[in-house]
Amino acid sequence: LYQLMDRDDVNDQAVQDAAAIELLHTSTLIHDDIIDHATRRRGVPTISALFDTDIALLVGNLVKDAAIRISSRRCTKLINQASVDVNLGQLWETQARSQPYLNLGDSLCIGLYKAGRIFRAVVKIADSYRQTKERLDGAESLSVAAELVALTYQAVDDWLDEVNVPNQTKKSSGLDATNNVHSF
Repeated sequence: LYQLMDRDDVNDQAVQDAAAIELLHTSTLIHDDIIDHATRRRGVPTISALFDTDIALLVGNLVKDAAIRISSRRCTKLINQASVDVNLGQLWETQARSQPYLNLGDSLCIGLYKAGRIFRAVVKIADSYRQTKERLDGAESLSVAAELVALTYQAVDDWLDEVNVPNQTKKSSGLDATNNVHSF
């Protein structure tokens, strides 16, 4: 977020909004670890592995609540929409586990919602702070590009899970196949 903003646009609330989107992302990872039965994330045990799924679910909810609480009025709607979109993507992915196949279009849609919409929210939050200067050049195009970066990230993450490179990812691997997740 900071790199998308001019230094003159950065203030305490912008920092809080940046923290809010990071907290939202963290809450989605906590919930994702519950769904995937993951035991490691970022090189350490997951909350659900340390405690249990009930505690992890509540902690994930509290982290999301903190994100919304510290976000500014201008960004709360963007953060809420990103949260809804991530949850829809996770729901679609979870429902697809019972299907024998998933077409590329559905897979891309899931990736866009699970990861892309948070990346898009970052661009929109940065753009919302450009009050005295022109809006980000091509902010909508930049938002779409951010979603494409997210899809690339998702594809690499899926590949790393498949080829089992735990030193690279510092998280549980092989879970997509174990949990019948259709990945790129």
